[in-house]
Amino acid sequence: MKKYLEAGIISFICCVVLGMILAMGKQSPEVSSNKVAASTSADSTPAVEQVVTPVIPKFQLASNLPELTPQETRYSDPLALDSFDTSDSFEDWDTDVDLANWEKEWDTAWDDLSYATSPESKQYRIEIDHSNYGDRYAKDAKGKPAQNEILIVLHETTSSAESAIHTFQTHHPNDANQVSYHALILRDGRIIHLVPPDKRAYGAGNSEFRSDLGVEAVQTNPKYPSSVNNFAYHISLETPPEAFDKNVDEHSGYDVAQYESLAWLIRQLEVPASRVTTHRAVDRNADRVDPRSFDMEYLAALLY
Repeated sequence: MKKYLEAGIISFICCVVLGMILAMGKQSPEVSSNKVAASTSADSTPAVEQVVTPVIPKFQLASNLPELTPQETRYSDPLALDSFDTSDSFEDWDTDVDLANWEKEWDTAWDDLSYATSPESKQYRIEIDHSNYGDRYAKDAKGKPAQNEILIVLHETTSSAESAIHTFQTHHPNDANQVSYHALILRDGRIIHLVPPDKRAYGAGNSEFRSDLGVEAVQTNPKYPSSVNNFAYHISLETPPEAFDKNVDEHSGYDVAQYESLAWLIRQLEVPASRVTTHRAVDRNADRVDPRSFDMEYLAALLY
């Protein structure tokens, strides 16, 4: 009897142990999959999200550009006699020449004169109100990458430069009134930098650029139509006085100094001619006509 009792107890213990082993093997699918996921996560390198940054022009402004006031943008004749330094007397010029180094001195003087008359030496800056420009975006309003190449859009002020700058310096809380250019070129060739190149100027609302890539435009605010502003660099030429604030189709055009400074600035931006356009060409509403009387062929000749 005792023998049968011991055998029964041993059988019971074996059944309990076997049941425990089977229970450990039958885990829930969720637990099992979690172990696999944890194993995979531990054994593999986690994916790194690609960082998307805004596309900005290569051109950077010098940090020491002199600052002007709007009044100082008024036209000054570059050929006026008082623009030259006539304080030096040339009566005794032969006694002042260092014959041993005259060629070196001449080259130095020529280089100084070349710089003094070049567009590079005519750069200035004027601060405008922050409501009239903003950031360039890396993604559009729907979260898609906005990586268009930089586009140069040409404008004209339609008024004096002084008047246009006063508008840019005025605070505009209403989005519809916000306006600006990156740079403004005066009639005497001076280049006035208004908006830093890495920022977005509000130069062409509801606009698009048609290129070999198709229709290019970026919507950064779902309340407003897409435009070229996110990837545009806006340059305006000061209008000749006879067309200030006048609704005319054409005028006398722009000074040679303006074209030369414009060509220089475009070269600094390193933008191909195929991506230089006008406000008239990108405007969807077809009511912008600037820059009027602009000679694109003459600009191309200066560029190349």
